[in-house]
Amino acid sequence: MLINRKKQLYQNQGFTLLEILIAITILLFLSISINKVVHRSSIEQEKIMLEDRELLDLENAIQRMKIDITNLYTPLFYSSQFVQTEEKNENTTSEDSKSKFVPSETFPQVTKSGVPIPLIQNENKSSLSFFTSSNRRKFENAKQSHYAWVSYELRSSEKKKNLYELVRKYSPSNPFVKEFNWDEIKTHILFDGIKSMTFEFWNNKKEEWVEGLKELSNQLIFRLIRLKIIWIDTLNSENVREQSFRVQWPYFDTKKDDEEVKKALTPKKDNNEK
Repeated sequence: MLINRKKQLYQNQGFTLLEILIAITILLFLSISINKVVHRSSIEQEKIMLEDRELLDLENAIQRMKIDITNLYTPLFYSSQFVQTEEKNENTTSEDSKSKFVPSETFPQVTKSGVPIPLIQNENKSSLSFFTSSNRRKFENAKQSHYAWVSYELRSSEKKKNLYELVRKYSPSNPFVKEFNWDEIKTHILFDGIKSMTFEFWNNKKEEWVEGLKELSNQLIFRLIRLKIIWIDTLNSENVREQSFRVQWPYFDTKKDDEEVKKALTPKKDNNEK
């Protein structure tokens, strides 16, 4: 009876001080380990989110550029250029006399049918400005149309040293003005952290990509543009992004179509004929 009472008293004593200290030490090490794992995972998650945000910003910038370039407009897609020469001044045809257009800074040339040709500028390999029909905003009593002037270029980054930011200038108001200053048009930053950017154009005659519109020689229009961007991410890693754009209008190849029509109209020779 006395022994059972001693056992009951011993069981009711609880943990000793040493046992509590050992338990606290174990819990402390466990909490430190868990804290390190959570901290590392949060850092990795933040890095991934930053990388995803950069990729998303870059893709949005490229998609914005795609909309503008695929809607690039020039009447040279369906009409040939009117070249003013002394011979044509003396003997002007009725078709040439239709043109009463006075060349300007934004429309320096005219087609044979008298349609003004908007200027396409490519001052360096990382800049491009042109006339586009991508403007879809319509406001009552607003001086806007489907057409607009747009420009893409690089400028020095204000946040990242030795890198550039891709900027877009867009002017839909009064697009048929004879001249305007790009410096007065509001600039929108599309992406920051670019090391280099290059516009390349497809040369139909040489069947190769060339840098700059000047390399197209007598080819006045182009169907394909290739963009190459080298950018530095937050981890200081170098990345490359390439994208090709095709002008969508007209929706068919006029040259190929003319060749097929001529081929269809050409009478076939009979093999039996001598």
